[in-house]
Amino acid sequence: MFNSIFGQAAGNTAINTYLSNPAQGMANQMGTGLAQQQNTYSNALQQSQLYNQMLNQRTARWMIDGEVCSGVKDFARRLFPEDEQSQMMLILKYGE
Repeated sequence: MFNSIFGQAAGNTAINTYLSNPAQGMANQMGTGLAQQQNTYSNALQQSQLYNQMLNQRTARWMIDGEVCSGVKDFARRLFPEDEQSQMMLILKYGE
């Protein structure tokens, strides 16, 4: 199966390396595994830091044309200035 994926030459090289020095072959495999785990950990840490930065830089929840509204009520009044029913539906759905 290894040969069908990586080719005959890669299979022969892997077998020869492992058979000529089994301890070195195992050390290479373990070192590769540890490096992969470290990369996975550092990637997860970077993603967590980016997520925390995004939360800290988050803009206001209610905004119209770049103007921040104080809450959903203010947002509803600006969005539907003459339609009280629409204001009420928005406030009931997203009320704070």
